[in-house]
Amino acid sequence: MLSSDVENQVKEAIEAAGSVQKPKLLDDMLITYSYDSLPAARALYISLVSSGVRVALASHTEASTLIIPYRDVGEVVVMSVSSKDSRAIRVAEEAAMMGTLTYFVAPPMDETLEARLSRHDNLERLVVSPRAPLLTMMAAATLWSSDLKGPRGTRLRAEVADINNSITWVLSRYGKEIGEASRLSNFTALYGPSLAPGSLYLCRVCADRCRDTISMDEPDRLSKVGDALVQMISTVEEHDYMDVELEIRLRRLSRVKLEFNVDPITANLYAAIAASLIGGRTA
Repeated sequence: MLSSDVENQVKEAIEAAGSVQKPKLLDDMLITYSYDSLPAARALYISLVSSGVRVALASHTEASTLIIPYRDVGEVVVMSVSSKDSRAIRVAEEAAMMGTLTYFVAPPMDETLEARLSRHDNLERLVVSPRAPLLTMMAAATLWSSDLKGPRGTRLRAEVADINNSITWVLSRYGKEIGEASRLSNFTALYGPSLAPGSLYLCRVCADRCRDTISMDEPDRLSKVGDALVQMISTVEEHDYMDVELEIRLRRLSRVKLEFNVDPITANLYAAIAASLIGGRTA
């Protein structure tokens, strides 16, 4: 796909995110995810944790069997990408029947499943554009989490207000790295904790080239890496992984490194934009 086409898709996703209703984001909230929606769910989780919100993250099944029946939850945000995600429907219905304010964030679902959701008064349906739903939800997570008080909130609101120019900033800051990663035939994605969503998204849009994802908390797995690395990490966490840095150098592993010196709330959106440009498509 032409670079201009990808850029237009990214811009459309960011614009679409602005029309997705914001949940209340109450303390003691629970975010649930499917495998396909994990990058967006984890991006929202990281943004809220770094904003001081008490929040938990669990798969749909973990939430419906281990959390919702046994704990008081302030709010549930269910995130899904598949049109036939029955596990997402189940956890949303169970939370709603328990009297918990529930938001179901997903593209249009199968008609039968949509009908099930519509039966519950305290379940709000937040429809996401099906064109690039994962990227749209990651952008929405950034928008939802930027309403903070104090100097940080002021800076973030100004940054988010300029969110449509994010792609220009990413290209100016990471153009060289994006070009290098785009030319790799195969690679392994390596990530620091706060950039896990961006790295997981990278492997979605580069499914034919991304062989694996490795957390920097798993340095032993580097011994099995035969391809180049595409690393995503934040500046604030990098100093904790000097042992991993040494391991990469000792093994002489080829690496493309994208280091994000930005707020955790915006980091994964920028990472996802870079990933879309590397992969030549959105998801």
